[in-house]
Amino acid sequence: MAQNFDLSEIDKRLETYSLKIPEVTKHYLDKLSQKQKVELNERILLVITETIHMANFDPKLYLTSE
Repeated sequence: MAQNFDLSEIDKRLETYSLKIPEVTKHYLDKLSQKQKVELNERILLVITETIHMANFDPKLYLTSE
């Protein structure tokens, strides 16, 4: 995962993506500090981008010259 990527340089975050989670998880999320919530959102964003990247990965690009 991109450890040192500066998220302040990305496009403005205008879209919302919903995620269903257990009620108990929501309870614990609500107890996080604002700093922890920011960190969580950044980590979620990076996981989303990594997942998109892997979904588009084509190993043939690196294994053949054709």
